[in-house]
Amino acid sequence: MKITRWTVAGLTILSLALPAWADIGSQLGWYEGPLTMKFTNWDVGTIYTVQDGTYGGSVAAMDAIPGQTPPAGRIGSEDSWGVAQLTSIRGLVGGNPNTQLWNNSAGTPQVTAIFWGEQDTYLKQTNGGTVQDIHGVGYHIAFFENPANTNPNSINPIGTTTAGRTGADVFTGLAQAGYTCLWTLNSVPGYDSNFPNDEFFGTYNPSAGFSNANATGGMFADTGTIYDSNLPGGQLTGVLNGMFLPDPALGGANWRVAFTGISLVGGGSGFDVLSDDPIMAEAVPAPAAVVLGLMGLGLVGWYRKRAA
Repeated sequence: MKITRWTVAGLTILSLALPAWADIGSQLGWYEGPLTMKFTNWDVGTIYTVQDGTYGGSVAAMDAIPGQTPPAGRIGSEDSWGVAQLTSIRGLVGGNPNTQLWNNSAGTPQVTAIFWGEQDTYLKQTNGGTVQDIHGVGYHIAFFENPANTNPNSINPIGTTTAGRTGADVFTGLAQAGYTCLWTLNSVPGYDSNFPNDEFFGTYNPSAGFSNANATGGMFADTGTIYDSNLPGGQLTGVLNGMFLPDPALGGANWRVAFTGISLVGGGSGFDVLSDDPIMAEAVPAPAAVVLGLMGLGLVGWYRKRAA
């Protein structure tokens, strides 16, 4: 299909004409430019009880630190995993950098995510155990859309605890068979030139409970195919990966994920922290065939709703 400016204009009109509960592909298919995604994240991670000092330098060295407590529900030797719900996407439209492009209002197919596989590589503890800088590698993230769930208030993994995780990238009600995989990401180095091989950076206050209220950090991520142990051939690819391109402003990565505003969860859920975090990316119009296909699904749903 040849894409002309009239095709793009047509896609824009169609997408803007869709009701607010339209799928995320049809809402974003026309958009080009910087955007920020906000998501609520439930997370667990390895807890280190050490004296002030610098530790690690590699995954093996970090694994050898005595007295550490691995995260609940972990698979293999990962040091962090969690689940999330996408709450809003805002972008630059008509000069307003905070224009809402999508949100998880009632009636909108909900978008959730699971991230897994991160392994710590570095730990520096200071201020008498109140500050820990931790680096890591190997994050994988997959975002899913569940057309059958249009109630944002129904998504709360605390209700199932960390036991809801039944595979590396499977969590009941958030990431499972039958959901549409939208985006897949791998963490990549480049966020901090002082540590050129590390991919994730966080600052925590372990004295207040893991990551409580004092965490900042960032992670580069690159859209692409990721390994999935639950699929034949072990591959998982997001249908909308193509709507993001490497951005020089993000150091050449497709996305920049930040983890901020963290508070303690606990309470027997198995999760350590809850946070409301931003993702920054540079979007390009999705491939026309994909957008039209997703729009078709949205329009079919609209006609069915009217017929009902």
